[in-house]
Amino acid sequence: MSPSSSKASVDIPAQDIRGHHPPDDETTQSDQEPQDEKATSATPRTSPGPTDGGRKAWLAVFGGWCCLFVSFGWIVSIGVFEAYYKIHQLHAYSLSDISWILSTEIFILLFLAPFLGAVFDSYGPRYLLIFGTLCQTFGIMMLSLSDRYYQVFLSQSVVSAIGAAALFYAGNNAAATWFVKRRVLAMGIVASGSGLGGVVFPIVFIQLTGRIGFGWAIRVIGLIVLLLGGLGSLTVTSSLGHQPQRFNFSLILSQCKDVKLALVMIACFFFYLGFFLPTNYLPSFARANGLSATLANYQIVILNAASILGRIAPGWVSDKFGRFNVMIIVATMNTIMVLAFWIPSHDSATVTAFSAVYGFTSGALISLIAPLIAQISDIKHIGIRIGCTFFVISVSVLIGNPIGGALVARDNGGYRYLQAFCGISMSIGTLFFVVARFAQRTTSGVSC
Repeated sequence: MSPSSSKASVDIPAQDIRGHHPPDDETTQSDQEPQDEKATSATPRTSPGPTDGGRKAWLAVFGGWCCLFVSFGWIVSIGVFEAYYKIHQLHAYSLSDISWILSTEIFILLFLAPFLGAVFDSYGPRYLLIFGTLCQTFGIMMLSLSDRYYQVFLSQSVVSAIGAAALFYAGNNAAATWFVKRRVLAMGIVASGSGLGGVVFPIVFIQLTGRIGFGWAIRVIGLIVLLLGGLGSLTVTSSLGHQPQRFNFSLILSQCKDVKLALVMIACFFFYLGFFLPTNYLPSFARANGLSATLANYQIVILNAASILGRIAPGWVSDKFGRFNVMIIVATMNTIMVLAFWIPSHDSATVTAFSAVYGFTSGALISLIAPLIAQISDIKHIGIRIGCTFFVISVSVLIGNPIGGALVARDNGGYRYLQAFCGISMSIGTLFFVVARFAQRTTSGVSC
């Protein structure tokens, strides 16, 4: 096509209804419109940014609460399943073998953090919420049909954990984008959902398995996940204008070069090496110390109920006195509880008291991680930096539970070696939190 014919094909649509050409300035404006539109589409979408309140912000908190109820609430209920599996469908397997099912479930939820964090940073929470609700529900429904080791492993440890991970990070990260000054309080409210989920799911399981059987009890839990996950999908939004970004490992590695973040991740690795051991082994520990099967299973309910207040109260305090300061205090309290309270426990009164107090102090550790990372991060990279931290924790949790099971076997069914390992690893993690606190103070000069 010749240049003249090409020009004519452009000029024809510019004619008015009488056949006259518009003035030159109008032609220029018409020719520029497609370019302007293209340029506009390439710019980031507008976003309200953090508002520290308002209808959308608090709806995101409510939706995040629903997401953590069904995701992390499902995860922290695993102690009940471990005790049940040992007596019923997996009675032929050792406690260490069964612990791989439960530790892998936590591992997958945490391992996916950097990848799902990158998805969140690029696309926001909506797709993660829908996928997570459907995937976790499907996994739980398949668990209701499982009676062999590999079936339980695939449905509970893999499929339901992948869905729970998507819900967990979408709900947690989205709520964090709406708040700055009251971020820890808001995140504490969101995290309290996992505490209540950790109360409701064990009670539903304990009460219904004796009445309608394992399969239908699990299906009821699946319906709860579908309902609350759906509510989260409808109410959770992000305050950021998300734009697709190419995922690459160099971005993850670049975040880990930050000294403050690296110190926090080291602290989390050692601390969480022992953190979940009381949650996982309390029912079997209680039964070994003479508690009835019912009271032993309810130790998880007591622990998770106490953790609800523990997730909210320290968040309010840390907004006033510093997130690192409160993290160090509650980490120290957790360590003392294990070494000075759990080890001497030997009857129903002391075991139940430990469950309640440890539940309160451990609840803060869960709710403070995300705000702690947010304090030392650019808000644009909050998803992937929280994800990197949870990735490190995932490795710690994966090896921690089987080590605990092996220590129980080494102690001829006793729990003293496991308790000592738990307390020592948490002590090392607490020391690194102290180091990270002083590194944050030195580099930024702000309140910790």
